[in-house]
Amino acid sequence: MSPAPRAARTESARGCAHREAAWKVELSARLCTDRAHAARLRGLAAWHQRQADHFDQLFGDDGTSPATA
Repeated sequence: MSPAPRAARTESARGCAHREAAWKVELSARLCTDRAHAARLRGLAAWHQRQADHFDQLFGDDGTSPATA
């Protein structure tokens, strides 16, 4: 039986997922022809980027918490 995943790794993965989502939403905004919708998409991309940065600050890029490193 494999051990349970550590919380820090899970949180770091969430940061990666937000970074990927930000990239995809930004790409969609660039391809969008409706300016108002593109602006909303850029706002969503910025939110995902802030979330990714937040998780990176809390848990670092390698998935370890700075408090326990």
